[in-house]
Amino acid sequence: MFDTNTVSDIVRGDEIVLQHVERLDPRQCCVSAVTAGEVAYGLARRPDATRLHRLTQIVMDRLEVLPWDSETAHRYGRLRASQERQGLSLGPLDMMIAAHALTCSLTLITSDQAFTAVRGLDVRNFRGS
Repeated sequence: MFDTNTVSDIVRGDEIVLQHVERLDPRQCCVSAVTAGEVAYGLARRPDATRLHRLTQIVMDRLEVLPWDSETAHRYGRLRASQERQGLSLGPLDMMIAAHALTCSLTLITSDQAFTAVRGLDVRNFRGS
């Protein structure tokens, strides 16, 4: 499961990230519906960036968007409460993405180190590995 920053790296053509992505089976690459929403929001903030819109659409068309469901919502609630009890901070949307990856038993591909504080979440950073 690609996090929003990984999608951005792919769209920007980050060579290090692309080298990792090229080794993956495209059928195993996906994003959370939350990530798709974050990407859509980023594009909506830049309506005149036609090249960015086109490149992003090409990338997103090749990724499965996993729907948010009730199991993921329950996992999110438990995860957020647990993280707060431990004094750990992760933004609400990132927490939703983490819960989605956990529910689906997927590795989260991200360069955001804050995700490493989520117990049980398998995190890989294509920028630094």
